[in-house]
Amino acid sequence: MTSQSVTKFHRDMSPFIIAEVGNNHEGDFGRAKELVHAAVAAGVGAVKFQTINPRKLVTTDQVDRIEQLNRFRFDNDQFAELSELAHNNGVAFFSTPFDLDTVNQLDPIQRLFKISSGDNTFYDLVCEVGKKGKPTLISTGGMTLDGICELQQMFFDTAAPRSQLILLHCISLYPTQPEDAQLWRIKWLLDTFPDLTIGYSDHTLGLEACKIAIALGARVLEKHFTLDNKFSNFRDHALSLNPKNFKIMVNQIRDAENI
Repeated sequence: MTSQSVTKFHRDMSPFIIAEVGNNHEGDFGRAKELVHAAVAAGVGAVKFQTINPRKLVTTDQVDRIEQLNRFRFDNDQFAELSELAHNNGVAFFSTPFDLDTVNQLDPIQRLFKISSGDNTFYDLVCEVGKKGKPTLISTGGMTLDGICELQQMFFDTAAPRSQLILLHCISLYPTQPEDAQLWRIKWLLDTFPDLTIGYSDHTLGLEACKIAIALGARVLEKHFTLDNKFSNFRDHALSLNPKNFKIMVNQIRDAENI
């Protein structure tokens, strides 16, 4: 699936694999572009970033956190350039918004959205994204059945088509231990929401959970991605797959699909 066909999510699709860069560029724009190229070489369908306005995400007393997020921050033009770079290389670009203004900032440069587990009860954000009418991945970390039902109804009340909502099983632990992964919930989501595409946002170490998730029926897979697991003490590097291992995972998933 390329960026040209990214609007067509469904249960019979080939697994759509997302390299979650997040903030592993650490504010270095050259490194961000290198991450895009490495993700393309690994065979992904999309590369994802995060667009954070620190003062709208964390409280003002978290001075060190605000300083770090400001160092990692890109402006609109830089994200637009990353989007064009990804598109020109045949993969989709998108970035997760954490506030309403950022939704409108990102809308012109991406063809799908992602709402993180931390914001799946931020209903103003859910509705603002739903109004865009684009495929939207929502991580369900921490949610009960009632919460997921309320979430999907609120999304659909914005007039977004049912085919545009993709629910991702997610455990909001970094890292997630194998015994806590609860991959059975993928089958549960498939059975409970038979008209929705189901995926998996992975926070375990290694490859195994991702392969099992695809075998269970997840059609979208999001996995954290870095150039170097030991690049710095920013902890997401250690929890991510490097380009070599990401490509191994993609190839194994494609082999399993063929089998």
